[in-house]
Amino acid sequence: RVNEQVFFGLSRVLQGTGFHLIHVDSLLYGVEGAIEYAADKGFVAAFVWSKTGFPDTARVRAAQRRMPIIALDHGLRGIGTDLVTEDNLGGAETVTAHLISQGRGRIAISGMFDMLEINHERFSGYLKAQLDAGITPNPKDFVFCMTSGGQPPDTALLARRLQDEDRPDAVFVLQDMCVPAVVEAVFAA
Repeated sequence: RVNEQVFFGLSRVLQGTGFHLIHVDSLLYGVEGAIEYAADKGFVAAFVWSKTGFPDTARVRAAQRRMPIIALDHGLRGIGTDLVTEDNLGGAETVTAHLISQGRGRIAISGMFDMLEINHERFSGYLKAQLDAGITPNPKDFVFCMTSGGQPPDTALLARRLQDEDRPDAVFVLQDMCVPAVVEAVFAA
């Protein structure tokens, strides 16, 4: 849903300037191939929401010499681009602080944890809010359920943690796409 909103929103803004947003499917070409395709076809720029943690920097930089590349959500590792993103650290800090203000003192964290800096920023915000409140985060409450690679969330670790006598009293989920699986695990516990 977010991808759709970003795509159509950018498309409307660009049409007002005489430009058109064209989607090039990276599942068909790969991230680098989609960027190269855009450069080969004379596109003015590329907006890239990469799902690749380690792009081929030589290929992307070669295309970048022919057109600007703007990264959405998170940067392209090893490649300097303009970046359009949200405040991941501040957002996670705010959510965690809200849970603390509601009396929660054992906040688990789940969702996808991988190489993307946005996930590290969110995790850091989660830690920062607890430390600022005098709470020492407990590593046994780090119950991530997904990483890169396209596998569905695996909440077995979370489910086991929720059965413990000293179980967490809240769960902060890093990404919306993991919320349904985490909620199912919480309800099952």
